[in-house]
Amino acid sequence: MPAPARAKKFGVAEATAYRACRSNGLNFGPAGSHGRSATSKRRRRRIAAAVKKGAGVADAAARFGVSTQTAWASCREFGVEPEQVNPRRMGSLAARRALGLEPGAVHILRLLLRTELTYAEIGEQTGISRQRVGQVFTAMRRTCGPV
Repeated sequence: MPAPARAKKFGVAEATAYRACRSNGLNFGPAGSHGRSATSKRRRRRIAAAVKKGAGVADAAARFGVSTQTAWASCREFGVEPEQVNPRRMGSLAARRALGLEPGAVHILRLLLRTELTYAEIGEQTGISRQRVGQVFTAMRRTCGPV
C-alpha cells in the first residue's frame, strides 16, 4: 500500500508516514529502493535483460505490458543493442531480405495462409509456377517454424 494511503488509513500526515518508512529502511525517489520510480526502473531493467537474451523489442514490450517505444528506451538506458530485424514480421523489406524472400513472396505467403487456394491457383494469380509457390512456403516454414 502506498505511503499516502497508509497515512490516510492511520490518520497521520503523509510526511509522518514517509518518515516512518525511511526510518525502517524504505527509500523513495529515483535513487530509492521502493516506490513508483524504483519499480519502473526495475521493470525497465527486466525489459532490457529480456531483449539482451534474444527476445524481440515488440515481444518484450507485450510481455511487460508497455509500448514498444518504452521498450526501445529501456534498451538504450541500459546499453542493450536489440536486433533490428525480427523475421516474424513479414512486412518490412529488411525482414524479407533476412529471410531471403523476394518482394512478391509476402503476397504469396498471405494467399497461402489466408485462403484455401492450391499452389497451382496461387501460381496462376501471381504468374509463377506451383513448384515455386511450394519453395516459398517451404523456405518460410524452415525459417520461421511450423505454421
